[in-house]
Amino acid sequence: MIELGRLHKNSMRFSVDEAEVHSFVSLPLVRNTDFQANRIKEERSARDALQNELAQHRRDAAQAQQKHSKWQESLHQKLTAFREEKLNWQNEAASIRTDRSNLETTVLRQKAELAQVKNE
Repeated sequence: MIELGRLHKNSMRFSVDEAEVHSFVSLPLVRNTDFQANRIKEERSARDALQNELAQHRRDAAQAQQKHSKWQESLHQKLTAFREEKLNWQNEAASIRTDRSNLETTVLRQKAELAQVKNE
C-alpha cells in the first residue's frame, strides 16, 4: 500500500512537472516573442541614443581641439611679436649707447679744445 502511495505521488509530481514544462515552452513563446521584440526596440533606441551622444561628444572634442590649436597659434604669434619687439629695443638701446659714447667723446674733445683756446 505504501508502494502504491509513493507511485501515485511520483506520477502526480511528474504530471505537474510536465504541465510546467509545457506552460513554459508553449505559451510564453508567444509572449516571449512580443517581449523580445519590445526588448529589441528598447535596446535599438538605447543604442541609437548612445551613438548620437557619442557623435555629439566627438563634435565637441573636435571643436575644443580646434579652439585650443587657435589659442596656441595666437599665443605663438604674440610671443614672436614680443621677441621681435625686445630685439628691436635691444638694438635701439645699443644704438643709443653708441650715440651717447660718441657724444661724450665729442664733448670731451670740445672741452679740451676750449681749454686749449682759453690758455692761448
